[in-house]
Amino acid sequence: MKIPITLALLSPWLAAPASDPVLEVEEALDALHRAAAAADGERYFGAFAPEAVFLGTDAGERWSLAEFRAYAEPYFSKGQGWTYLASERHVGLARAGDVAWFDERLQNEKYGEARGSGALERRDGAWKVVQYNLTFPVPNEEAPELTKKVMQAETAGQPRGRQLFARDGERQLALWNRAVPERLELGPEERPVVVLLPSASITARALWDLPRKDYSVQRALARRGFDTFAVELGGYGLSSPPAEAGGGCTSAVRDLSIAVEHIRELRGVERVVIVGPSWGAQVAGAFAAAHPERVRGVVLYGFTWTRLVPVEALAAAFGAGVLESDTREVSEASLLGDFRHGAAEEGVPEAFAAFAVSQGRSVPTGALRDLVGELPLVDPEKLDMPVLMLAGRMEVEWRDEESGELVLHGERLEDNRGFYAALSGPRHWIEIPEGGHLVHLERPRRLFQRCLAGWIERLPE
Repeated sequence: MKIPITLALLSPWLAAPASDPVLEVEEALDALHRAAAAADGERYFGAFAPEAVFLGTDAGERWSLAEFRAYAEPYFSKGQGWTYLASERHVGLARAGDVAWFDERLQNEKYGEARGSGALERRDGAWKVVQYNLTFPVPNEEAPELTKKVMQAETAGQPRGRQLFARDGERQLALWNRAVPERLELGPEERPVVVLLPSASITARALWDLPRKDYSVQRALARRGFDTFAVELGGYGLSSPPAEAGGGCTSAVRDLSIAVEHIRELRGVERVVIVGPSWGAQVAGAFAAAHPERVRGVVLYGFTWTRLVPVEALAAAFGAGVLESDTREVSEASLLGDFRHGAAEEGVPEAFAAFAVSQGRSVPTGALRDLVGELPLVDPEKLDMPVLMLAGRMEVEWRDEESGELVLHGERLEDNRGFYAALSGPRHWIEIPEGGHLVHLERPRRLFQRCLAGWIERLPE
C-alpha cells in the first residue's frame, strides 16, 4: 500500500514560504509531537489555546487543558513522554484564514497506527491547538467483534475508570474513580462512596486497582455497587507535592479534606467511607477524628496505634539516611519486601511492584517520620462513627537482627487491642487468616474483598 507523501514529510528539505498558512499549521503540529516525545511540558502545553480540549482514546477521556496538564505533567517531569510520528496529514483552512482543521495518520511503537484530528486557531500570529482527538482506527472487518465486546461490557454493568482532579489553589490532587456508570444515576444511599488512601510507599491507584485478574479491590467494590475513589495525597502519583515540605499526617489530612469536599460536591453525598492502609490508616483515623460529620465509616487496615517503627528497620528496608530528605525513591525491590514469603501467587508480587513503580517513583518522607517518631496520631475516643480494624493475622513488623527471624505482631496486637477497646462508637475487628501486610494482594484476597464489602454494606444510613 502506498503512503502519500505530503509536504509535511518533505519540509526538512524544502524552504517553506513563511506566509503559507498550511505549512505553518503543519509545523505547529510537528512541534507539538516533538515536544511530547521530548517530555517538554512547557512547549507542549504552550502549543494549546487556554480553552483547548483533548479527547483521549478512552470514552471517559475528555480533558480540559488544565485537566490534561495535571495528568501529563507528572510524567513529563520524570522525562516520560510519548512519541507519535505523522505518516500522512491533511489540513483545511477556513475562508478567513485564521482557523484550520486537520486529520493525520500516526505511528506509535506500542500501539501501531493511530489517528489524530482536530482544529487550530491563529492567535497573535501563532497557531494554537483548540481541539485534539486521538483515536485508534479499527479495520471494518474487526469492528463488529470489537464493538460487541464493548457493548457487552457496558450492558453487563462493568466498572469504568476515570481520572479526576481536585484543586487546591495551584496544587492538584489526583482521584482515580472506578464505578459502574449506570449506578451513578441512583441516589447516594444506593451507592456508597468509598475513598481509598495510599500507604507510606505506594500510590492509592497502584495499591487498590492492580490490573491483574481479580486483584483490583476497586473493581470488586464497584461491582457490588460502590462508587470508589483512590485518592492520591500530596506527593503521591499524579498529585502535586505536599503543601508542607516532606508531607506527613497533618499535611495529608488537609489534602484528604480537600479531596472529600470535591467528591461530596461531585456526587451530592454528605458522608463517605474512608479506607486507610498502613500509614494511610493514620491519615484515615486522624481525618475521621477531625471531621466526623464527613465520615460514614472508617477502615483501619494494617494499623499501628503507639508502636513506633525502629529506625534500624527503616534503614534495612530503605537505606541509611532515608529520613534526611523530604522525598525518597521507591524501588521494586523495596516493594517486594512487603510480601510475606509464600503468601502471594507466583508472579503477583513482581507484577504489583512493577505497576506500583510505574504509578510513582518517589514519595514524601513524612510518612516514615510519622511512623518512627510521631505515634500515636489517632485518638480512639474521638472516633464515634463505625470503625473496622482489619489486618492479616500473619502480619509482621521487622526481622530480628540476631536470629534473622520475622517478629510477629504480638506486642503490636496487644497495642491495637487497647485502641479497639477505647473506641467510642460501633466497632468491628477482622483478622484474615494466613494474610500479611498486603493481604488484599495475597492468596486470601477474595476473603478480604468480601469482608470489606460486607462491612460497608451493613453500615447505617
